[in-house]
Amino acid sequence: MRAPAVVLMVAASALGAPRTVYAQAAARSPTATLAAAERAYQDVDFEQAFALGSSALSRGGATLDESARLYTLLGVSAAALGKTDEARRYFCVAIAIDPERSLDRGLSPKIRAPYLEAQGALSMYKRALLLSAKPKPEAQRLAIHLEDPLGLVRRIQVLTKTLRTAAFSENSLAKSGAVPVPAALWQSGFEYVVRGVDEAGNTLCELGTEPDPVLVSGAHGARGAAPGEEPAASGRTTLSWLPWALGSGGLVALAAGGYFQVRREQAASKWNSPSCEHPGATRWQQCASVDDDRRRAQTLAIGFSGAGGALLVGGAITYFLTRGSGSAELRTSQFACGTTGSLWSCSGQF
Repeated sequence: MRAPAVVLMVAASALGAPRTVYAQAAARSPTATLAAAERAYQDVDFEQAFALGSSALSRGGATLDESARLYTLLGVSAAALGKTDEARRYFCVAIAIDPERSLDRGLSPKIRAPYLEAQGALSMYKRALLLSAKPKPEAQRLAIHLEDPLGLVRRIQVLTKTLRTAAFSENSLAKSGAVPVPAALWQSGFEYVVRGVDEAGNTLCELGTEPDPVLVSGAHGARGAAPGEEPAASGRTTLSWLPWALGSGGLVALAAGGYFQVRREQAASKWNSPSCEHPGATRWQQCASVDDDRRRAQTLAIGFSGAGGALLVGGAITYFLTRGSGSAELRTSQFACGTTGSLWSCSGQF
């Protein structure tokens, strides 16, 4: 009777070994917990993947990418375990954080069904959540606007720092509002990061990151967006003067081309006139300087006219490329899931 007992103990040990490895990895940090949950999912241990994913989510501190991965992992694991309603809610949040996120088409219909239902729920919202920020130098405030009708974001973190320091100072807002920015920062320029986070502090949407914050120029011309302007999504400075400069240069060049065209016609008229046809010498011998003037004026007329046309076309193209960039839309994430009490929920017809 001892042998079966030994076999059972060995089997139990073999089954428990992977979970011990997961637990040891997860104990290191929230990021390690997410990695352990993903390894459990790869090992088709959905129960452990769901448990570790839930632990990572409750620990908080997940970046935007980690939050999207966590909710996707929890949605897949919940669907595999038959928790369809929970899977749908997790998928709603995952898709909202990253609208481009998709599932492997090779997954079973049991897992894909709640995912497709979540997609359908989100399709009714063009922008269920929008986070933006605008410097207000006249009020020495950084105005934060949050459109969050479903109440996903529990807190807004606003981090600011000078261009010369490495550490950010933090302010928190419950919803839309403004945070004070010292007058000295408006003179020297400053950087900021805005994050919408959940109850545990996981990032759900953000403007800028700590390694790559949004830059606001100071009164002395620090690089970045001018005070009072919303930074462009790409981080490029808006050059609203460039189209007009190119267009003005094009008009001046065309005018110069027209002037030299008139000079060419005058020289050509003199070249063909009787004053260059006296007997005893060739036309070129009599009016060589006139022919030189004609050729030079023709070359300049062609050059200036071509340059003017190119500058006008360049100005038009630049105008349309930069049109409206002063109020370019900032990086945002869309959401269509909310909370009911302490539970995540999604609105829509399933």
